[in-house]
Amino acid sequence: MKPQGYSRSQILLHWFVVLLLLPQYLFEDGIKGAWRAFRQGQEAAFDITVPLHVFGGLAVLLLVVWRVVLRLRRGAPEAPAGGSAMMERAAG
Repeated sequence: MKPQGYSRSQILLHWFVVLLLLPQYLFEDGIKGAWRAFRQGQEAAFDITVPLHVFGGLAVLLLVVWRVVLRLRRGAPEAPAGGSAMMERAAG
C-alpha cells in the first residue's frame, strides 16, 4: 500500500537539499577557478568558497542518500494521473 503523501522527514530533506544547492550555483566562480588551475597543473589561490562548495556538495550527497533510503523504506505516493511516461518511470 502506497502512502497518501510524503512524510515530514521527506519534505524537510527535500527543502534542505534545495537550500544547500542554491549557494552551490550562486558562488560557483571559486570552484571553477580552482578546477581550471588544477587542470592546467597550477596551484589555485585560496578561496573560501572552494571548501564551502566541496563540503556543501558532500552534505547534499548525504542528504540525497538519506532521502533515497527513506523512500525505499517508506515508499512514495502514487504519481499524479496524466503525467508523461518518462516521469512515471523516473518516479519508480
